[in-house]
Amino acid sequence: MAISLALGLQVEQHDDGTESGMHDLDIHAPTGIEAVEVTSATDSRSIKQWNALDHGQIWIEDTLAGGWCIEFYPETRIKDLQPKVVRLLADLEHMNVNLVDTSEQPLDEPALLARSLGIAYAWRGPTDIPGSVYPILYQERRHSSPGPDQSIGQWVSDFLSSPPRSDVLDKLSRSGTAYCHAVVIVPALSDAPANVEATLLNSEEPKDLPPPSLPTPVTNVWIASLWAAGAGLRWDPEEGWQRFATDIPVPQSA
Repeated sequence: MAISLALGLQVEQHDDGTESGMHDLDIHAPTGIEAVEVTSATDSRSIKQWNALDHGQIWIEDTLAGGWCIEFYPETRIKDLQPKVVRLLADLEHMNVNLVDTSEQPLDEPALLARSLGIAYAWRGPTDIPGSVYPILYQERRHSSPGPDQSIGQWVSDFLSSPPRSDVLDKLSRSGTAYCHAVVIVPALSDAPANVEATLLNSEEPKDLPPPSLPTPVTNVWIASLWAAGAGLRWDPEEGWQRFATDIPVPQSA
């Protein structure tokens, strides 16, 4: 696993389900056991919409030439919109319009109609599947410029200090260990800002990053994506910020 490889130490599962409030993993360090708890920076609203999109299941529409990718705003009520969306795409094909961007001002008629259907972007490209439509979720960070890497420490500190992460702090506190590690997974449908994702998508050693202000009892933090590209970033109070390999399975919290 990633932690064991990075530290060169044995890591074992601690939470066996026999008691409530157990932390996830134990690191067998020379000075004793160190507790680990895993959490995820998941955007719950996006997950709900992803389920409404049937997990991105492709639409095949006989009335279309296809090759469309549609980005829906997270607040869109998608369930009953498919017929209206298909009619819009058919009109766009008839007008030979291959791109609609509802963020541009002023909005033309196709963009106004798309916006009324909860569509952020619609674009058409080459396809080997006639009539294909690929519905995905609009995520603002995917279209914004990455911010400075220096904010990643503050982001993870704020994230771990937020009320939804109170169970992470409680479990680590119960461990009674001197060193407590929080592992933060950043999935594809995440509420992490663009600069966090940008940092995890490269493998360069971090430079001039300020230390995080981690909430008690967290002493060490690991931030990792589930993508094949890039590398994770970890903070150690003695060694500072370091990269670690993430191209191996990362444990998920129960």
